[in-house]
Amino acid sequence: WRIVVSLRDDIMLIFLCGADSYRRQRKLQEIVAQYVKKHGVYTVQSFDCEDDDAWSRLAAAATAPSLFGSAQLFIVRNYFPVPEKLEKQADAFLRAVLTVPYATFVVVADDIPKKKFAFVASAPALVQEFAMLAGLAFETFIKQEASRLHARLTPTLLQSLAFVYRGDSWGVVTELERFSLGGEIAVSQTSTTNVFASAGVLASGQSLDRALPLLERLLAREDSAYIFNC
Repeated sequence: WRIVVSLRDDIMLIFLCGADSYRRQRKLQEIVAQYVKKHGVYTVQSFDCEDDDAWSRLAAAATAPSLFGSAQLFIVRNYFPVPEKLEKQADAFLRAVLTVPYATFVVVADDIPKKKFAFVASAPALVQEFAMLAGLAFETFIKQEASRLHARLTPTLLQSLAFVYRGDSWGVVTELERFSLGGEIAVSQTSTTNVFASAGVLASGQSLDRALPLLERLLAREDSAYIFNC
């Protein structure tokens, strides 16, 4: 899942998007760390466009050279969706950003913007999209995070975590962090394994006489939403 960004001096706009906010945030942290190592901590500024004065501060910062050197990194959150009354200003700002020689702007958003602002997701901007992981990709992510945290997982526990969290990277990493510190995984391996097996029987086209009692036992022990999403 790891996507490497080489933060070259000629990249003026980086767009990080996608519903997987955990991996998106990790990538942002990597970019900031790389930038700070090269240019120093005082060259990084962060803006949340939901703040009342964020737009004016952002515009001012983008046109004012840094007191601590020529290079600057601006992290911009909640730029999209742009309020209708600010669309012209926002459009002009983003296009101007691409020509600012001393600054790199990192725009963080859940989705790629449509229509007028779609150009931020194309060259010369550098785009990184972090969609929700599923299936084997999510299991691979869990393995990598478990390795990073020195949390040893059995194949059954890995399968259980992937099934219960279903792409929720924040949730599964929180569980792994607790496990790595000596806690217990909250997922019941036996319960989940039984659900898998029972769901397989139900899906295999068994007779109604056998299927109904099995379904009743499952519903008595497990959450109904959990069963029917199996």
